[in-house]
Amino acid sequence: MLIRLLVIIVITMLSMDGRRAFAGNLFITKEEGLSAQQERLVASFGSRLSGQLRDWSAKFVPPGDAGDLEGPDNIVVALGEDALSEVAKGKGSSPIVAVFISRSSYQEVIKRTRPGSRVTAVYSDPSPKRQIALIKTLLGEGASAGVIQSSGVREDVNESVLAAKELGVRLRVVDIDRHKNPKSVIESLSGVRALLLQKDKEVFETIPLDTMLVLAYDINNLGIIGYSSGVVKNGALATTYTSLEDTVNSFAVLVRKIETSGDIPPPDFSEFYSVSVNKYVMRSLELPERDDDAVKNSIADLLKGGK
Repeated sequence: MLIRLLVIIVITMLSMDGRRAFAGNLFITKEEGLSAQQERLVASFGSRLSGQLRDWSAKFVPPGDAGDLEGPDNIVVALGEDALSEVAKGKGSSPIVAVFISRSSYQEVIKRTRPGSRVTAVYSDPSPKRQIALIKTLLGEGASAGVIQSSGVREDVNESVLAAKELGVRLRVVDIDRHKNPKSVIESLSGVRALLLQKDKEVFETIPLDTMLVLAYDINNLGIIGYSSGVVKNGALATTYTSLEDTVNSFAVLVRKIETSGDIPPPDFSEFYSVSVNKYVMRSLELPERDDDAVKNSIADLLKGGK
C-alpha cells in the first residue's frame, strides 16, 4: 500500500510539473549534401538536444518522411531552409519547428506552405531590438547609426527604427536602390558613428562584405554591427548572435510550451543569445573597452527582459 501511495505521489508531482516520463518523439531532419563541418554542427545539435529534453525520444529522419508525421506527440525539427521547404510539402499534422533559419528565409518558405500547417521557428539571425540596444550600449548617449535597406529586410529595418526611437538611438535608413555604387552608399552615412549590417543578399550584390568592411570601417571609421560572430572576427565592431547552445536552449523552451499548452507559439528570435565584441576595433574607435559579458549585461539592463 505504501509503495502504491509513493508511486501516485511521484506521478502527481510529474504531472504538476507539466512533464511525463516519456513526452514524445523529436524527428530531426536535414537537407542532403551538407559539408563535413555542417554535419558536425548537426550532430552536436542532436546530442545537445537529447541532453536538454531527456524525456523526449530524438532521431534523424529524411525530410519526406518527417513531413507526413501525424499527431501532437511527434515534433519535427527542420534544420535550415531547404529541410523546412521539403517538410512543409508533406500532409502530416505534427508540429514543425524550424531552426538554423533566418526570419526572411522562413517567411519565404511559409508563403509556399499549405494553410493550416503547424509550423513555427527559432530564428537564427539577431533580434533587431537587441542590435539597437548593443549600439546604445557601445556608443552611449547620442548614439547614431545607419542601416542599409533593400526590399528583402524591410521588416527588420522597421523593427530597428522602432527600437531606435525607444532607446534613444538616431538611426538613418539608406535605401540601396537609390545608389549606383558602393562609395555612394557609404557616403550617405556621413555623420553617423555605426553601421547596422543586415545579412541581405540584395545589399551584398551591390557591396560585397569585404568591400563594406573596408569602406565603412577602414576608410570612414564606422563601427560595424555585424550579423554573426564570424563578421566580428573579420573586422566588425560587435554583434548579438545565436550560438548553438542558445538555439538548443530556446528550442527546449518552445517544446515545453507545446507540451504544456498544446498550442504552437509564433516564430520568434531566440530567447537566449550571446555577444561578440572585437576589442581591437573598440580601441581603434576609441570606445571604452568592455568584455562580452559586460556588454551583454548592459544590453539586458536596457531591454529589461524584452527581446
